Amino acid sequence: MAIGARECPLHFDKPETCLANTTMEKTVTEELNFNLTYKIGKSIRDGAADGEHIIEVRTCLRHTHHAIEGGIR
Repeated sequence: MAIGARECPLHFDKPETCLANTTMEKTVTEELNFNLTYKIGKSIRDGAADGEHIIEVRTCLRHTHHAIEGGIR
């Protein structure tokens, strides 16, 4: 799923604030649902005419990742 915007809906004027918010959005999305990833496709902050937030379903499910991290074989 991609969400597009022609301007920052939060009206941030500093790149640092935008980056901090984007980092928070990524963390919240991926921690609330381990099977999702969040990334920015196009960024107004980086000069694009519009912004694009992309949420995708992981191809490798999180429970498999946990098993590998925990040493379960």
